[in-house]
Amino acid sequence: MGAVARPNLANEFDRSAIEQASCTIPTYSATMVAGTPASSATDIMTLTGSATRTIKILRWVVSGLATSAGAFDFLLIKRSTANAGANTGLTEVPWDSRDAAATATGRQYTANPTPGTAVGTVAAIKATLTTAAGGLVNVPTEYELVGPQHKPIVLRGTDEVLALNLNAVTITGGAITSFVVWTEE
Repeated sequence: MGAVARPNLANEFDRSAIEQASCTIPTYSATMVAGTPASSATDIMTLTGSATRTIKILRWVVSGLATSAGAFDFLLIKRSTANAGANTGLTEVPWDSRDAAATATGRQYTANPTPGTAVGTVAAIKATLTTAAGGLVNVPTEYELVGPQHKPIVLRGTDEVLALNLNAVTITGGAITSFVVWTEE
């Protein structure tokens, strides 16, 4: 009698163990709701790294409305130094009430900051924003930064920042909503 093919249970067990382990990593989100960008807007939202933990950004989602409908650039720029300028802190929300407070810092800018040093643009999209009367088209537009073919964007230390940037364009009557999801290890 020939050999009988058997399922590789070890791989199934390993996959299950990995999925369960990933559920124990502290996960957080921060949200900007209907943010009003400055004229010729640069960075409108940032996530700054931590002095004590490694930050892995899993997802960044953007949507919005404008007084005049149009297509606008949204960039995710990694910076090696923090921005300078007035900002509003965002609430970093733990996804599990047993997790410690977040050590990464979310910020929102309604006036253009002095941007930190750019490492480079890690993602860019052109999103169509419509008026409130017209409803939403192509929104929400998502930056999905995790998956089998992606490594998360990693921030190491408080000098590393990931910024949502509008490429120096004015969105008249803009109301931008965005959220970021990350883990801290």
